[in-house]
Amino acid sequence: MSIENNKSQRPEQEEPDFEKPGQKENQRRLKENNLLMIIFTGVIATTSVVSGIFFYRQLQTMDRQLAVMRSSIKQTDDLIQANNTLAKAASEANKFNREVFIASQRPWVLVNAAVGGPIRYFKGHGMDIRLKLTFENTGHSPAIYVFPALEVYSFEEKKLFNKQSELCHDLKKSKYTESGAFVLFPGEKRTVDRKLYWPQANIVASKTGEVLPVITGCVDYQMLSRQEHYQTGFIYVMELKSSESGVQGVSGSIIMGGYTAIPLRNEPIPETSLYLSPLFFDSRAFFAN
Repeated sequence: MSIENNKSQRPEQEEPDFEKPGQKENQRRLKENNLLMIIFTGVIATTSVVSGIFFYRQLQTMDRQLAVMRSSIKQTDDLIQANNTLAKAASEANKFNREVFIASQRPWVLVNAAVGGPIRYFKGHGMDIRLKLTFENTGHSPAIYVFPALEVYSFEEKKLFNKQSELCHDLKKSKYTESGAFVLFPGEKRTVDRKLYWPQANIVASKTGEVLPVITGCVDYQMLSRQEHYQTGFIYVMELKSSESGVQGVSGSIIMGGYTAIPLRNEPIPETSLYLSPLFFDSRAFFAN
């Protein structure tokens, strides 16, 4: 028998098992761990879903609470706005009542101006004008620091009211408590003589040598319990009386803007021939505030 036959007649031997003794145990544990991991992942997923549902419901609850809060805030804002409106109305009412009370108790100084003497023109120098001012306190409190300020302008001067406003503005800032000012009690009248000088540089005469002096005035005064200044304004035009006009034959006089102009001459013009007329074309010329 040949060797090859002998080899072919040998029974096949089983291959030896080379696995380590603990390998099967490790595989078993690995499977168990994989199963636990799957279960844990499922639990986490379920918990996430439950948490999502709970969070969604919480979010809805928070939205409802926020809507309630917004409504409450709006109601609070509306209430605050209503309170502010009421407070403003009350403040305005108090201010109005206060002003009414002050108006009823404060001094009111009225002024009446008249020619106080003859006027005379000095050629190249100017004109002297005399006035008589009568002050009357028609209010219910004493008027203190009563002080008048006067200026003379030509009738042709533009913006006479602005001139008066500047005079009142400057007068309010002046300090005149030591000289010239006086006290006027309720119901009291006082007449003061004033002499004004109208310089040649400010005189604007017509071609025929005639003028219309405009007396611009402002009276400033105060109340004992208040620092606020009160003022009375007036603007008068000095003219010849109608009986002395050119129509009646007085030489040199003309009619200008409804007023009778005054001729410039060295001889004095007596007060009986002169008259102070209100500046009628501007309602702002006379005021009391």
